[in-house]
Amino acid sequence: MRKIILTNGLIAGFLIPLVMGLVVLVAGKESGFTEIAGFASMIIALSTIYLGIRQYRDREKAGQITFWQGVKVGLLITLIATVIYVISWTIYYYMGPGQVMMEQYFQNQIDQLQAAGDSSKIQSMEQMKANYSKPIVLIGYTFMEIFPIGLLITLISALIIKR
Repeated sequence: MRKIILTNGLIAGFLIPLVMGLVVLVAGKESGFTEIAGFASMIIALSTIYLGIRQYRDREKAGQITFWQGVKVGLLITLIATVIYVISWTIYYYMGPGQVMMEQYFQNQIDQLQAAGDSSKIQSMEQMKANYSKPIVLIGYTFMEIFPIGLLITLISALIIKR
C-alpha cells in the first residue's frame, strides 16, 4: 500500500508545478488563462488518485475495495501531492518571481473591483494581499487551493472504484 500511495502522491505532487510552470512559460502570465490552466493541471495530475485507488484494489485487495478504503488511499495520495505543491509554491514565492506575480494578481483584482465600483470588496482584497505575505497564511491559502480538489477527486474515485 505504501508504495502505491507514495508513487502516485509523488507523481501528482511534482507534476502539478511542472505543468503549471510550462503553461506560464508557453502562454505568458495572462491572469485568466493561467488560473484555468493551473486548476486544469491540478485535475490532470490528481488523476493519479484514481489510478492509485484502482492499483490498490487490484494488487492488494484482490479486486475488492470498500468506499472507505478507497477514501483512505485517495486522501493519503492527496496529502502527499498537497505537501509537495505547498512546498514548491512557497519556494517559488519566496525565492522566485512569485511575489511579483502575486502582486500583479492582487493589483489586477483591485483594479477590476475599482472599475466595478465595489469598494467593500477592495478593502477585503487589500487585506488579503497584506495577509498573503505572511508565511502561515500563504501556506494555508496554498493548501486550500489544492486539497479540496484532491478531496473531491478522492470521493468520486472511491465511489466509482468500490466493489
